[in-house]
Amino acid sequence: DAKIFKPLNLKKDGKKTILLSVAALIKVKGHQNAIKAAKSLIDKNYNIELWIAGEGSYKKELEELAENLGIASHVKFLGALSHGELVKVYNKAGIFVFSNLSDVTPAVSEAMLCKLPVVAASCNGLDFVIPSEKHGIVTKHDNAEDLARGIEKLMLDKKLQRRVAANARKYILENFSIEKVGDKLYSAYTGK
Repeated sequence: DAKIFKPLNLKKDGKKTILLSVAALIKVKGHQNAIKAAKSLIDKNYNIELWIAGEGSYKKELEELAENLGIASHVKFLGALSHGELVKVYNKAGIFVFSNLSDVTPAVSEAMLCKLPVVAASCNGLDFVIPSEKHGIVTKHDNAEDLARGIEKLMLDKKLQRRVAANARKYILENFSIEKVGDKLYSAYTGK
């Protein structure tokens, strides 16, 4: 819904990069790879924080992983958020990290609508939402190190961040907004 998920004029933290992951806290959502990627970047002295939005049965394991990796102070669990809260979080973040092990989720499109550049691990259906490198960075499936490389590539190139974010928003608006999907369904059923 492009009326809800859109760029807002919110101040971002100028000193650190906020990485955002949004999905239920279950193993198949791959948050563990986002945490491992964050550890790799912190080890390279990048000033980052990973925000994880969602609830689920895997939360304790994810908290323990962050603790065991020594980065618990850099990982914030935000819990379940309403759409109104989520759009603000998308707009405060610097890079959206999608590390799902299974299928693409609406969170990727929501982030793209908010002009948040996306780094996503390859999974089923991802090429439907991120058709090329002009729309986001796609990394290897279930590979935390490659995820970290994709994040680092975006972090080091602000022009690339802006270009990818603008292309992504335009692509989602043109192909997946409620109005566009409604028109496609209407056409499919009526032949008009």
